[in-house]
Amino acid sequence: MVTGKQSGGGASQAGNHAIEKRRRARPLSKWIADDPEPIGELLPLMVSVLEAIAKANETEPRFCNLNPGKILVREDQSVQIATHKPFELGKTFDLGSAKYTCPEFFGETAPGAPAEANAYIAGFIFYELLLGRKLFDAQFKDVEKNGNLGWLTWHADMTKRAASLNEMNRYPVFICRVLDRMIEKNPTNRLTDINGIARAFGNVSNATMVYKIVRDPSSAVASGAVVAAHGDGPRPWLANLGRQKIWTLLWKRVAPKEPHLCQRSIEELEHIFQDAETRFRKFGSIFSFSQTAKRKARG
Repeated sequence: MVTGKQSGGGASQAGNHAIEKRRRARPLSKWIADDPEPIGELLPLMVSVLEAIAKANETEPRFCNLNPGKILVREDQSVQIATHKPFELGKTFDLGSAKYTCPEFFGETAPGAPAEANAYIAGFIFYELLLGRKLFDAQFKDVEKNGNLGWLTWHADMTKRAASLNEMNRYPVFICRVLDRMIEKNPTNRLTDINGIARAFGNVSNATMVYKIVRDPSSAVASGAVVAAHGDGPRPWLANLGRQKIWTLLWKRVAPKEPHLCQRSIEELEHIFQDAETRFRKFGSIFSFSQTAKRKARG
C-alpha cells in the first residue's frame, strides 16, 4: 500500500492507530457526487491521489490499482492505493476493472510504461469525479448497457473520445485541457508526468485567473480589464452581455490549439497557456482602454 497526503496534515502513526484509520477510510467512489462539485473541494483530493501514484513509482515503475472503489481516502484526506509488481512478460495481472483500464492493454504486446497507464486511468477517474455521476452516466449510458464488454470495447476503440470538460463552462480551462490530455487514447500524445500534474494542480492561480475572465468578465480586473457593468444606458444588462461575448471571443482568439506535445510534459502545456495568457492580457488591456476612453468622451 502507498499513501499520498495533502500538505499540512500530520504523519500517520503506527500500530493499532493506523489500522483504525484504515477502517475509517472511505473509498474514493463515495466522493463522486450526483452533480458537479466546486473545483476547490476536489482539486486537493486529486493532488493527493497523484502524489500517492508518484510515491508508488519512486523506486521502480509500477502499475497502480486505480479504481474509485479501491482508492481509500482517510479522515485526514490522505490517500491509500494498492500497487502491482512491475509487469513481467508472460505473466497475468489484474488492473482496476473493465471501466477503469487503458487502451494499450488491448494490444497484442505487453502493456506500455506504467506511467502511461497510471496517467490515463487517473485522468478518467478525475473526469468522472468532476463531471458528476448524472452527467457521466448520461454520456456513457450506451457503454454501460453492455457492462464490462461495453467498457472494454470503448477503451480499446481509439476513435472514441470523452466529451471535453471545457464544454461544461464550469472549470478552469487549463485544468480541463490537462485532463483531456491525460485521457488521450494515443499514449504517444498523453500527459504522463504525474509529479508535474500534481504540482500544476496544486498551483492553479494562472488557470483560475483565466477561468474568471472567460466565465465572469466582471471579475477581470486582475488582467487590467475594466469591464464592470454600468447603469447609464436603457438596457445595461444587454451591454454587459455584449461585453461577455467580446471577452469570450478574445479568449478563443488566443486560446492554445493543443498541438502535439513533444515531451508529453506538464511544463510544455503550462508554457503554452502562459503564452496565451500574456496575449489575452494584451488584448484585454487594449479593449479596456478603448471602453474607458469611450466613457470619458461621453462624460
